[in-house]
Amino acid sequence: ESAQHQLGVLRAQILQGVISPERLVDLLQELELATKAQIQEVLRLKILNDLDLCLSLGAGTAEFIADETLTESFPLPGITGSLLLEEALQRQLIWQQIKVHVPSMNLIPSIDQKAFDAADLPKSRRDRVQSLVMSGKTLSQISVAFAQDPLEVAKIFSKLIGAGLLQLVSPSKLDPSSLMIIDDSPIVLRQFQHWVKALGYSIVTCQNAETALATILKVKPSAIFIDINMPTISGFELAKQIRQRPEIASIPLVILTGEQKLSNKWRAQWSGCEFLSKPLTAVEGVQFQGQLQSLLSRLLSGKAANAEV
Repeated sequence: ESAQHQLGVLRAQILQGVISPERLVDLLQELELATKAQIQEVLRLKILNDLDLCLSLGAGTAEFIADETLTESFPLPGITGSLLLEEALQRQLIWQQIKVHVPSMNLIPSIDQKAFDAADLPKSRRDRVQSLVMSGKTLSQISVAFAQDPLEVAKIFSKLIGAGLLQLVSPSKLDPSSLMIIDDSPIVLRQFQHWVKALGYSIVTCQNAETALATILKVKPSAIFIDINMPTISGFELAKQIRQRPEIASIPLVILTGEQKLSNKWRAQWSGCEFLSKPLTAVEGVQFQGQLQSLLSRLLSGKAANAEV
């Protein structure tokens, strides 16, 4: 509990921008929350996981801009961009092989009971497999629970699936409901639909805020993403209407906006909504998909688990 409290204090300081990366590394060591080697390994894996996501989106173009101050401000020497990119490319080769059995880390593993019972497995391995298949959790969530590199977790499950002991199902198959996004921009709707489908979820789109409530009552989605600025009804007004209907009042709501104002975030919190900033650049698009993945895993994990039980 003391460690959780200390991390909470540090997290608040980071969000307020009052603590530098260098000072954060020093504090983590001073408070004995992590060693420098552990911090370096976590940061390395985080960058590699971000590169995994970026490279998985396919070929594109990029402009590299040198930043001479980066080497001075970067608190962990020994990690260079060239080495990370080389390792990321090697990881892509492994990911391509694994994707035959593990097309997405946002799928939920389940035991093929018939094949599992018929397999001649020693008890220790049988128990190990059952412990890995955590009820209702996606592979991504399992990697977090075990504090393991997603690629290493994918390797393990790829072998188990290849042996016919496990199968993967989409969260949307465990829960017949769909996600829903309400936005007056057709471009945003198409982009969001692409991101959500890439993460293994189904999505219902709605461009007209005035008809959105009727669609919500019909579909009863698992979560709803709402644009703030729409021509007829604001996102906050629509959220209010949803909360006033008992049959849909408990659906998680996420406010979307391209205006990254602190006041919007506060209003979302006061309205009992999550908050997500729309990406404005290609780089932000990659970051947004990672944030979206984390948010959906958190919002839908309990629902998927209940559906599986």
